[in-house]
Amino acid sequence: LAILAIGWPFCAVLYVPTGFYAVYYVYSKEKKTMRVIELIGGVLFMAGMIQLIVLLVDRFYYGFWTSPIWNIVAYNLQGGGDEYYGVEPF
Repeated sequence: LAILAIGWPFCAVLYVPTGFYAVYYVYSKEKKTMRVIELIGGVLFMAGMIQLIVLLVDRFYYGFWTSPIWNIVAYNLQGGGDEYYGVEPF
């Protein structure tokens, strides 16, 4: 499920409360801002490593560089993509 959150950004929303709790827990137990920064840095590092693996696998199989996260974001932000699946006239 955690890897799905990196590959499918909508699932990442589920981890926001858990992330806030982890930061709160670390800060309330140790009272060290540096430890919180290390926690956030570790999470970003691991997310970057997983994204790198996804990019390399996609490059190998598709033959060109592509990012699933960017494709999802671009599809939803550009608009006009809803015609692929039909539009209901309400």
